[in-house]
Amino acid sequence: MRRISAPIVLLGIFTVSGFSGLIYESIWSNYLKLFLGHAAYSQVLVLVIFMGGLAIGSALAGRFSVRWKQVLLGYAIVEAITGAIALLFHGAFDKITQASFAHVIPTLGSAGAVQVYKWGLGAAMILPQSILLGMTFPLMTAAFLRFSPAKAGRSVSMLYFTNSIGGAMGVLASGFALIPNVGLPGTILTAGLLNFGVAFLAWLLIKSAPEVQAPAPVTVTDTSPGNPFAGAASYRWLLFASFVTGLASFCYEIGWIRMLSLVLGASTHAFEIMLSSFILGLALGGLWISRRIDRSPDPRVLLANIQVAMGLLALSTLFIYGSTFDWMEQVINTFGRTDAGYVGFNWASHVLASAVMVPTTFCAGMTLPIITFAAVRSGVGERAVGAVYAANTAGAIIGVALAVHVLMPLFNAKGVIVAGAMFDFALGLLLFATPASPARSRRLAIVSVAGLAAFSMAILSADVDPLKIVSGVFRTGINRSTQDEVLYLRDGKTAKVSLARKRETIALATNGKIDATINMGSGTPTGDEVTQILLGALPLMLHPAPKTAAVIGFGSGMTTHVLLADPGLERVDSVEIEARMIEAARKGFFPLNRLAYEDPRSQIHIEDAKTYFSVANRKYDIIVSEPSNPWVSGVSSLFTAEFYRHVARYLNDGGMLVQWIQLYEIDYASVASVMKALSPAFDDYAVYIADPFDLLVVASRNARLGAPDGRIFNQPELKRRLARIYVNSADDARARRVGEKSLLDPLFATSPAPLNSDYFPFMDNRAARARFLALNVTEPMQILTTELPINEMLASVSTELPWTSLTVQNPFGRSLGQLAIRSVIEGVDDVALAQARQPTAFARLGAQDCGARAPQLWQSSWINVGRFVARYLDRDKAPLFWDKVMSPHCRERLSPDARRWYRLLNAVGSRDSGAIVDQAGEMFRSATPDVAAGDTLYVAAALMLGHLARQEPERAHAVFTQLPGKLPPGSQTSPEIHWLEAISASKLQHH
Repeated sequence: MRRISAPIVLLGIFTVSGFSGLIYESIWSNYLKLFLGHAAYSQVLVLVIFMGGLAIGSALAGRFSVRWKQVLLGYAIVEAITGAIALLFHGAFDKITQASFAHVIPTLGSAGAVQVYKWGLGAAMILPQSILLGMTFPLMTAAFLRFSPAKAGRSVSMLYFTNSIGGAMGVLASGFALIPNVGLPGTILTAGLLNFGVAFLAWLLIKSAPEVQAPAPVTVTDTSPGNPFAGAASYRWLLFASFVTGLASFCYEIGWIRMLSLVLGASTHAFEIMLSSFILGLALGGLWISRRIDRSPDPRVLLANIQVAMGLLALSTLFIYGSTFDWMEQVINTFGRTDAGYVGFNWASHVLASAVMVPTTFCAGMTLPIITFAAVRSGVGERAVGAVYAANTAGAIIGVALAVHVLMPLFNAKGVIVAGAMFDFALGLLLFATPASPARSRRLAIVSVAGLAAFSMAILSADVDPLKIVSGVFRTGINRSTQDEVLYLRDGKTAKVSLARKRETIALATNGKIDATINMGSGTPTGDEVTQILLGALPLMLHPAPKTAAVIGFGSGMTTHVLLADPGLERVDSVEIEARMIEAARKGFFPLNRLAYEDPRSQIHIEDAKTYFSVANRKYDIIVSEPSNPWVSGVSSLFTAEFYRHVARYLNDGGMLVQWIQLYEIDYASVASVMKALSPAFDDYAVYIADPFDLLVVASRNARLGAPDGRIFNQPELKRRLARIYVNSADDARARRVGEKSLLDPLFATSPAPLNSDYFPFMDNRAARARFLALNVTEPMQILTTELPINEMLASVSTELPWTSLTVQNPFGRSLGQLAIRSVIEGVDDVALAQARQPTAFARLGAQDCGARAPQLWQSSWINVGRFVARYLDRDKAPLFWDKVMSPHCRERLSPDARRWYRLLNAVGSRDSGAIVDQAGEMFRSATPDVAAGDTLYVAAALMLGHLARQEPERAHAVFTQLPGKLPPGSQTSPEIHWLEAISASKLQHH
């Protein structure tokens, strides 16, 4: 390899090194959020430790590299060791964290000790590689300078550019390509293999260019007073400047991510887009300065100008921030809700984030090359590279900690940006002021006045309409909320929390995503209210005598209040990771959540769920999990197989986990992946529908689930709350039951989706896309309203009880079915009967003359009514119902086809599997493609159900295989057929 090409090869190598380095930062965030419990905490820790490791590594490399004759060999060794650690990381992380939750954390005793242990262990797991990564920049810079000593400024700038541009690409590749396809283990393995590749290329370069092995001379320039590079004091100033720029830059990063999360959404992919935009600006700044840095007569003055400009540009982002909501509105409404539109949305999000970040980070990208170049020329030589990089990363650590733990809670995201701008601007003024001269004094006065005006304007007037901030524009496509007013708006350590009111309804949101909406007046209850009340009430109906309960995710506090309304409970622990949620819920929803705050049995813990259970080491009868939506970064880890195994350890025998799963902004594959993750951890589960968009899963440990009972309706507060959502009896809860584990596991197993796990986060990778596409899952509702009594006939534990007290307002099919039965048997035409009123009226009227006046209308009417109510008929009411619809003398006048339908529907209503097989079998054998597809599908489903009830899965499967030849061309199978075939296949497999 010719010497002239060596610098180009080194730039290519360092691009790949940056690519893998940012994969590490991204993947470590994903790993550590599994241990620390929230993406915001893991991101902070990764930033702090990553930057701290870089600081240590760069300082070490800078100190010792000057003694190494083969500095490029040292670089290759560092990359190879980094890759080797990456190959071992996943296995070590899994074993260490499992042992920590199971054996170490439960013995620590205090929350403080747990936090020290978790953060210390998290640091220990990523610090060694971080130190090694920190060594790469000084070592590569030293090697590059030895190849090209004449243009040190350009060399440093180009290395900074290539490493940063590689990083900008690496973070996107990690989140959008690697993790979705090969999971966390495969992603970190990829980064490790890239390290080995880089090390090999560097070794080849050493072999082909032996002159690199010679030690580079330390450059000492003229130390006369006129030389801007000279002197130890100047070198210390440069290190201080590097520290301040690092501090300010990470204040910007933390502040912008919080602000833009309200515009782009707080998903994992949005975070990756924002991080990529931030690094892109650094790269472009390094590229731009590379052609100018060596020609600068006084780098210190250049640095002063850049620092002032950077501070002012950072302030300007506060003025343009409000416009980003308008831009996102245009983006959402420009791109269709399609896969191609989602790609466009992500690219547009990157452009939007770059428009905010890049002007400022462009300046930040120039500062480190300038400072490094000046430090190298100050007489220190190449060891200055490591020292400058170490100072910069040390400043970054302080910036992250200061922004997250001090500035954000006290002054919100705006205060974080203003503080960062002040640090940069003040540094610029200091650089202008020294050494003193009349010209510098005049410039200092002018810049100071301009800065005072700019900061005053920013602090006093750079505010955004609160209704824009709470709009959730990334979901709604509306840049200003339709709420009447914002009642609360504060930044916490993990999110911005808001309360907004529209007439009597109050909405609680985190980062613009609504987590609870409650009607505080007497109007119709919201869907969130129904869900949150049932989350607390349903386990109270299913557990015979619960004493202890825990709630994961405080939300409005409604679920905790409902649980505490049962005097039998002795303790309710609410676990919430964001303290602002507790504060906002009290302000917005009191007194509807009064018991959560005032009852002495209520304990509120600001902690991650996994850690809380490990520390408390307490077992419960009920655990309710109602986190935020799984597309929110970090939340999907509360829907994984590992989490369910973990939480099951903290349930007593007979204890229950109640899991909320959204059915909106999600796809069926994601729901199936969660159910596949949950099922193995529990002996039984039952699925209930709260409303058409919310699913409740009740899973039990070492016990089978029965039917809800009505004991809690003896408690006045519980009875009042449940009546508000039209649940006045155990029947109203039972009517929402979709199915049990033995029947639903086979259905979910038919989905090709893998189980959702920590290390292969299937849901997290799909959730943001499903949100953008506005997908909805309808399968549970279709199962709940199926025309056949599949649950009643196939459930392993019978829950079929008489329906005696079903509320008319119950929103699902059973209520209407019971009304239709009542209408026929009692002759009552209930005004609430909408879906079946007309067919029922025609059926009753036709029964008077056996359909003589309109035989076809009568026949279609009673068949429709029969199919509608057959699954809702109690066994003892079935004969009476059919006598009213079809008197004995009318039956004699039926056509052969109508007589077959009568016998089949009567058999279904009576749950007589033998009669179902006989009648449906006869009808199925005679079915042809000329028969209406809906009729054939009903008959086939009934026949499969009958066979399954008689433990004949092979015959049920045979019906399924014959069905396509019976249907008209192009016909689709029904949800019932799909479900029954899944059950058949499961039974055949077990046989």
